Amino acid sequence: MENAQAVVDARFSTSEQLRKYAAWQVKRPLFTKQDASAKLSHKVEGFEAAILNMSPAQSADDIAPRFTDEGIRILETLCAFSSLGCRMACLANSGRQVFESTMLAKLGRTMLWQDRTTRRFFLRKLQREIDNLRKRCQKKGIQPAVRLNGLTDELWEAKTTIIQDNPDVQFYDYTKWVSRCRQMSIGWIVPGKIAWPKNYHLTFSRSENTTDAEVLEMLDLGVNVAVPFATTDKTLPATWLNREVINADKHDLRFLDKRGVICGLKVKQSKVNQLAADQGDASV
Repeated sequence: MENAQAVVDARFSTSEQLRKYAAWQVKRPLFTKQDASAKLSHKVEGFEAAILNMSPAQSADDIAPRFTDEGIRILETLCAFSSLGCRMACLANSGRQVFESTMLAKLGRTMLWQDRTTRRFFLRKLQREIDNLRKRCQKKGIQPAVRLNGLTDELWEAKTTIIQDNPDVQFYDYTKWVSRCRQMSIGWIVPGKIAWPKNYHLTFSRSENTTDAEVLEMLDLGVNVAVPFATTDKTLPATWLNREVINADKHDLRFLDKRGVICGLKVKQSKVNQLAADQGDASV
């Protein structure tokens, strides 16, 4: 967050200049392709994946404040259950994500999504990129997969119909929303009225605020739970809470995992991530 703010302060003297940059962002892709994403670097035969990375939590509004016509500050978070641990260990603060061009690209995408005057354009552009992914996969004879919440936790199934409109594409995400996972487990967003998209798979992401009871509830519902493990020998335990632990670092396509297991993630041993892991946060 501080790095992103420094980049913005150095590049833009006014909020208006920053918003002009966001307008320029329309010329750039929304998706990060599989070959350019560390999260998708471990390929799975038969699939091609794309990921949408935006500015997590309310970092976009912190960097580029928005106001109503009456001068009231607008604050909108893209991670409703963001915790201290997850913000400290967020992958938005590591690797390629800290490059100036990458931070500004995430900010531009977020501004296009959050601004109600450009959201329709954003969704049309997103659909075009999904169409392009589908065409590439059809030529290769493989399955397209899309992760819309690369660094965020947006309610895509409720705020848009982008998932429902593309039933042949497998969508998947991590989430800290217990309610979303319950909805997925029963197959309904609104029971009897709005069905959960069959092509949308969620993995629950444990944070330091998650109780063991919530973890066990998710597992009993057949929802997998992502848990970080900071071990000195870089190995994962065989079980946790008496449940099987699988190695989730082998690939990112969580919809391929068997149900009711702990998705173990080895935490990168930076000081920030180590502290977050000590607090029990699932940094995905």
